[in-house]
Amino acid sequence: MTKSPWLSVLVPVYNSEAYLSACLDSLITQDLQDVCIHLYNDGSTDASFEICQSYADRYPEQIKFESCQTNQGISFARNRLLDLADGDYVWFIDSDDYVLPDSVSKARVYILRDQPDMLLCDYMKAQTAMTTFPGTTHHSTNLQALVAGKFKYRKLHCWHKIIRREVIKQTAPFPNGHVFEDIHRMSRLLPHIKSYTYLAEPLVHYRVRDGSIMDSLRGWEGAFDIRKHEDLLIALQQLECLSALSMTDSMRFYISNYVTREYIKAAKRFRKCAKTNENDFNMQAYRRDMEACSPLNFETVAREYLKRRKILLWIKLMRAR
Repeated sequence: MTKSPWLSVLVPVYNSEAYLSACLDSLITQDLQDVCIHLYNDGSTDASFEICQSYADRYPEQIKFESCQTNQGISFARNRLLDLADGDYVWFIDSDDYVLPDSVSKARVYILRDQPDMLLCDYMKAQTAMTTFPGTTHHSTNLQALVAGKFKYRKLHCWHKIIRREVIKQTAPFPNGHVFEDIHRMSRLLPHIKSYTYLAEPLVHYRVRDGSIMDSLRGWEGAFDIRKHEDLLIALQQLECLSALSMTDSMRFYISNYVTREYIKAAKRFRKCAKTNENDFNMQAYRRDMEACSPLNFETVAREYLKRRKILLWIKLMRAR
C-alpha cells in the first residue's frame, strides 16, 4: 500500500497565464518528498490549461492535473481540490501568488514537531513582510487566542494556513457560486481546531493584481456590485459558528471590529460608486444585517474605538451611517 503524502498543495487555476509559471516554478523547486501538487483548471479561456498540462507532463510524479471546460467558480474549484487531496495536510496556493524558497521544508519541520491542526504563517506583499498573527513563533492549544488573533489581524485567507485534511473535511464545503469563500470556510473551521502553530515568517508572496475580487469592489467608476456584497454578508453570517465558543472580551471586540470595518468599506463604496441606484440596494437594511453578524452592536464598537483611541475608525464609522 502506497504511503499517503504528508502534504497536498492545492492550486485552483483560472485565467492566470501571466503568473502561473512563476507559481508552479516556485512549487516544483521545493523539497517535494512526500508532497503532491494538485492543479485544477476551472474553465480558463487563456493559456492556463496548456501551462498546467506542460508542467504535469514534465513532472508526472509531483503534479496531478484535472481540468473542467466550464468555469464553476473559486468555491467549486477549492471543493474539488479537497476531494482530490490525499495528504495528511492541505495548503491552498492561489495561482497568481508564489511560494518562497524552502517554505515547504520550513513548514514540515514545525508540523512534524508539533502535529498541529493548523500551521499559520506570514506572507510578503511587494517588498513588505505582512504579519498575520500576534507574537513570535509558538505552538498553542488556546482556541480563544487563535480566534482573537486571527480577527485582530483580519487575516482569514486560506493560503497562509496549512490545515490538517481530516479537520477541514469535517466542516461545510466552500459555498458554491459565492465569493468571500475564505471568510465563510474559516469561520466554520476555527471552532474545530484543537491546536495550532504560528510560524512568524513569510512562506508565500501575495501578488496584488488587477481584476481580483477586491480590486473589482474598489472601482468607484462602476456600479455598486450588489451580488458580491450580498456574498460578503453571507460569509459574515457564518461567524455565528463562533458563538458556541467560550467568548472572551478580546474575541468579541476583534470579531466585531472585523465586521464593522467590512461595513465601513461597503458603505464607502456605496456612496462613491458612480452608477449606484439607491432603489436597487437598501444600505440601511444592509447595515442592520451586517450589525447582526457582530457580537457587539456598532454603537458599542464606536465606544470601544474611542476608549482604544482609534479615532480615525470612529470617524469612519460615524460617516458610514
